[in-house]
Amino acid sequence: GPVFSPIALVLTAFTVSMGSPSRDLMIKRATPAGATGRVYGLVYSGLDVGSATSPLFFGWFMDHGLYGATLGGAALVLLLGSITAWKLAQSISKINSV
Repeated sequence: GPVFSPIALVLTAFTVSMGSPSRDLMIKRATPAGATGRVYGLVYSGLDVGSATSPLFFGWFMDHGLYGATLGGAALVLLLGSITAWKLAQSISKINSV
């Protein structure tokens, strides 16, 4: 509704901005020696592709009146990113403990 949507968007923006430095540090720690440029290139190319294509999907949802699907889709993407980061952190800690 008109009260919850702005609150949800502010919280989303806050959590995304808090995660960006952590993402960069995790990428750096997970990167093999000598491959930093390639890994960053792949990661940021993926972010660019996602940023370019997501408006097509979310725009389609909005064009068809599926406004809840836009928030649900954004939540799903953020959840998948969080799971990926969690799994990456587990992999890094296993590698570092060996």
